[in-house]
Amino acid sequence: MRLEVHRRLQDLAEHSGQEYGKLVQKLLAIALCECGATRLTERSTQGIDLEVVLADGRALAFEVKTTVSGEVTFGRKDIKGLEARAVQGL
Repeated sequence: MRLEVHRRLQDLAEHSGQEYGKLVQKLLAIALCECGATRLTERSTQGIDLEVVLADGRALAFEVKTTVSGEVTFGRKDIKGLEARAVQGL
């Protein structure tokens, strides 16, 4: 990651508080679109955070996690959601 990007993300974290994770998730969605994703579903409240189909046909599912403490919480609902997508081939 470029130093300037890291600094801007730090600034965003400081100014957005609890909304930081949602903002990062949306930035990731935009980046995937800019990289040529052909389909993208972004969920802010429940379910897998991002589901994307890339230009080459690969389908991916993302559970987006952010932290300022160095620890990330990955709960049972996250695992269940990703497992459900794996069964579907994502």
